This record gives sequence, C-alpha cells and structure tokens, in this order.
Amino acid sequence: YSIATDSVTIGKFENKKPFTNHIISLKQGDTIYLFTDGLQDQFGGENGKKFKASNLKQLLLSIQKESFDKQKEIINKKSPKYLIINNLGPY
Repeated sequence: YSIATDSVTIGKFENKKPFTNHIISLKQGDTIYLFTDGLQDQFGGENGKKFKASNLKQLLLSIQKESFDKQKEIINKKSPKYLIINNLGPY
C-alpha cells in the first residue's frame, strides 16, 4: 500500500500549497517506510543512473518481513553506490 505524494516544495515559497492529510488504519506488525525523493533520485550503480522509485519500492517490499537490522544490511549490500542507510530502525 502506498500513498500518493503532494507536489509541494518544502521551504519558503509564495503561494505555498497545503499538504494533504491522510488517515490510515494500522494493524499490529505493520511497517511504515517514510523517505524523501532524495533516496530514489540518487545517481550511482554501474551506469550512473538514478535508483528510481520503482526499484526502491520493490526493494522495500522484498525485505519487509526481515528484522530492521537485516533490512539495513540488505539495503547497504544491495548497492552501496546508491544507498547508505545508517539509522534504519523502529522509532
């Protein structure tokens, strides 16, 4: 399940549009991943291309049942040229 983002720049700009509020129902065991477009827009890999949202989503879905420590390990091994996660864990 994913929530569509608002195209709103963060910072001081005139005519700033408000963010959309979302209400979601969570069940025990659900995990929420929050990240900015900066993560998916990282250039790297063998061809110096962006990681892309679809690859990030596929990666997160494939590791969601792993422990947070294991998820961190998998992400960092997946492509350290793209992604380095230092503080992955429950907050």
